[in-house]
Amino acid sequence: SPLPPQPPAPPPAPPRPKQPRGPPPSPRGAPPPRLPTLPLITSRPTSLLFGSNGESWSPAGRLLDYSYAGYRAGETSIPSLPATANIQVNFGAKGDGVADDTSAFLRAASTLRSGVLYIPPGRYVIRQAIVFKRPVTLQGAGPGSSVLFFPDSLQTLSELRAPNSTRSTTIARSRVSVALSKPAGLSNSSATALWVASKDDMQGVPVWGPNRGFSPWSFGPGLISFTGDDGVSGSPLLAALLQDARRGQSRIKVNTTQRIRVGQVVVLHMGNTGSCRDSLLIDLNNGVRDQYCRDDSCREDHMYWFHSRVAEIPDAQTLVLERPLPFNMTVRCRTKVHAASAGMSEFGVEYLSLEMAPTPYPGHWRERGYNGLTIRHARDFWVRSVELINVDTGLDIARSSGGTVTDVTIQQSPVRGQISGHHGISLTRTFEVLVTRFDISGVFHHDLTLDWYSSLNVFSAGRATDLSMDTHRSQTYANLFTDLDAGRGTRAFVAGGGSGNGFHSTAFTTYWNIRASDPIRPPPLDAGKPFGVYINLVGLEPGPSGWLNTSLSPTYWYEPLVPAWITPRNLHKAMTATRVSRLKLSPKSPGAAIAATSAQATPPSPPSAWYKPRPPPAPPRSPPVKKRPAN
Repeated sequence: SPLPPQPPAPPPAPPRPKQPRGPPPSPRGAPPPRLPTLPLITSRPTSLLFGSNGESWSPAGRLLDYSYAGYRAGETSIPSLPATANIQVNFGAKGDGVADDTSAFLRAASTLRSGVLYIPPGRYVIRQAIVFKRPVTLQGAGPGSSVLFFPDSLQTLSELRAPNSTRSTTIARSRVSVALSKPAGLSNSSATALWVASKDDMQGVPVWGPNRGFSPWSFGPGLISFTGDDGVSGSPLLAALLQDARRGQSRIKVNTTQRIRVGQVVVLHMGNTGSCRDSLLIDLNNGVRDQYCRDDSCREDHMYWFHSRVAEIPDAQTLVLERPLPFNMTVRCRTKVHAASAGMSEFGVEYLSLEMAPTPYPGHWRERGYNGLTIRHARDFWVRSVELINVDTGLDIARSSGGTVTDVTIQQSPVRGQISGHHGISLTRTFEVLVTRFDISGVFHHDLTLDWYSSLNVFSAGRATDLSMDTHRSQTYANLFTDLDAGRGTRAFVAGGGSGNGFHSTAFTTYWNIRASDPIRPPPLDAGKPFGVYINLVGLEPGPSGWLNTSLSPTYWYEPLVPAWITPRNLHKAMTATRVSRLKLSPKSPGAAIAATSAQATPPSPPSAWYKPRPPPAPPRSPPVKKRPAN
């Protein structure tokens, strides 16, 4: 029979519009991105930036090498040292919770030049700020067992009770003269430390006396302070850069190598001065001009530096470094090579509690100075198994590098209020410090703070009630947040800092495996200003589709991997393990001897009883496959 008539053929589909090739357009006024951005990869547990064991990593890529953060670059464990002095036996402290033990700690701080000061179990009442200017390790019997109790705040200690109890000095900063007065009731050493802290951190604001606008204690110092000398600009000069070197290079040209030897640790020091300022700010943003950077942090003379061993000296004007440069280094910025030294090194604070009186928190910039621990001008130091209770600022580290903070907990009394403090853990002008296995209860205005060009620092394997990862503007560069439990996750990118101090973060800050009970909101726009440029967002709680319809900066790298499945979970730990194993396999490497001895070193202490890591959620089970019945 004849076939039925066929329906007419449909008209041909219109041709698809051609998709533009290459990366998305850059912000107005910015050059085209030099690196790929915004991959939408969800079906794999590894990142295109690193792979599972670093096979995808590139020295000149947008993921920097964080394996050098921490005590002795992560190549050896924190030491366990025997006590050399006893605060009760040698200095007469009681530790009964009633007697005033201030004088015992003051004598210890002024007498000891090094060693370990053991603090037996007890409750030690201290009514004055204690300043250590030498590398003395404070060692207790454990958090909750050895407790240093401070009933008075810095504000109470600094009240100007009598006109004849003060003397004035003048400190010039940013073309502003500031009159400071020595408070009544403070020792000379304590007052000196407070002047230094005020000069460094208050940015030309008068700090003593009433009606000054905000508290002088908002940014430190601590009631326990360690203050050394500047170990970078004051160290011996070895050479000067002859030729500009790009990020990712390890071979540099210098004017001489006569005073440098293979295996020596050197410091490359670059100042943000004069004609260098504009070019350096553009370099730190990977070619993007930060038009919002116009205040103190953009104008003042400051510096970037990093440490490296010398791997090879091919000729009289060439150095081959063990590690690639983390940023461009130029002749215009007067890059110098110094011998590595530190104001204070090889000391720590461990196994004790610092407790403040339980008082209501007075509010942002109204702090009374219940500040815990401050470390300034130090290298290769540690803070281990320390508990901080009822603090305005818990731990403040400034102008330091190469330290490890581990197993630190911050506990706040309910009387402190819903917002219970200013800074939980703060790093200022700090390079390659590792903060790991922390636990922050309560909510601070800034739980974790990075400020004033702090670079290459790492926060890892910690948690907080509602974590704030605050990059506080002022040219913080390429820091890492990895393997963190952000609690509720509602404040992950809540950040502070003066609006005239530029982006919250310059290029290559990386957020890797950040978990929360609720979806994390993306980095916000602040009155139209971008949060930062060339930020890496890999494995955050929103999951595979959380931010795909969100307007992110075209310079961001966003990989929506599932945090529970991402490999590696802790990027810093994976990078360090890869590098140290490479050093062990290469006996000719200058760092191999240090890496080889790390196996015999004292192993790190186990987690304290209060730290119980929360297990990752189990991957969803796939539904059972139903078999069709046989016909």
